[in-house]
Amino acid sequence: MPRSILGNITNTVKSTVTSTVKPITHHNLEIQNLEPLGFQMWSGQPQAMTQSHRHHDLELNFIVRGTGRYVCQGQHIQVQEGDLVLLWGAIPHRLLECHPDSSWIWLTLPLAEVLPWNLPVEFVQRLLGEMMVFSAGAGLGIGTPHLDLPGLFARWLQDQHHHSSLNRAALHLELQAFFLRLAHHISNSNLSNSNLSDVQPFEPQIISNSKTLKMSQFIVNHYLEAITPRIIAHQVNLSLSYAATLFKANLGLTLGEYLCTQRIAHAQRLLLTSELSILDVALESGFGSISQFYHSFQSICKQSPLQYRKRFRNIE
Repeated sequence: MPRSILGNITNTVKSTVTSTVKPITHHNLEIQNLEPLGFQMWSGQPQAMTQSHRHHDLELNFIVRGTGRYVCQGQHIQVQEGDLVLLWGAIPHRLLECHPDSSWIWLTLPLAEVLPWNLPVEFVQRLLGEMMVFSAGAGLGIGTPHLDLPGLFARWLQDQHHHSSLNRAALHLELQAFFLRLAHHISNSNLSNSNLSDVQPFEPQIISNSKTLKMSQFIVNHYLEAITPRIIAHQVNLSLSYAATLFKANLGLTLGEYLCTQRIAHAQRLLLTSELSILDVALESGFGSISQFYHSFQSICKQSPLQYRKRFRNIE
């Protein structure tokens, strides 16, 4: 998860964003059926999620004011004023807490709109595989005065509700250019996990037992292997029943559900970015049989793997 720099954010521009956009409480994204959100934008004060959630679309979170704390892929991620979070919603993620005076802007964007943009393959693979956090500060090319992020997001919010087709077309072109700039920056910066040294861990009261984190990290690192909830519990020297209770209480998913969501997210990446057969996708994603894969995929995504591939790659 790269943590890079997005440019200086001035108080004047932050005031402009919060005063020109009516706050909307961000409480309606905790969906479990993976229905696509489509192109939408919200602004306002975020609320902590009661459990991890997933959706089909790309998600951009811009922290205009305040702080927040995520858990994603077995890692704790702290964000602050001026940060930009970019993630694929199919990866289970959860906002654990946020400052009560925070103001954020959210944007969801259908994958079917982004994939035809001819973004670099390496960037797409990274985008579909991890949460990326770009931090506030100086030094990043896209954070120059020519690309004022708070002002840009404020204009996108206004254009979203504009009746003019020209405004909406301009909005989508600006989004495409924005993603191209991000891809160019990541390619040139050669960012790696070593850039995460300034990310602070969550306080103990947020996730009450470090064994929960160790179990989620083990799942993220080994979900392609033939692991089971019992094997996961054994890694932290807990009984299966206690490990399952602890994990469910802290992350809102059972061990089996979390393991399955990681495998399904991997399968979704392969369906979107490769020409592998459905059988090969199932095996490459850690499923022991095609029937198990079909059942799990249909249960989580509410459609078959082939239907998903056609729908989100715009294949007729």
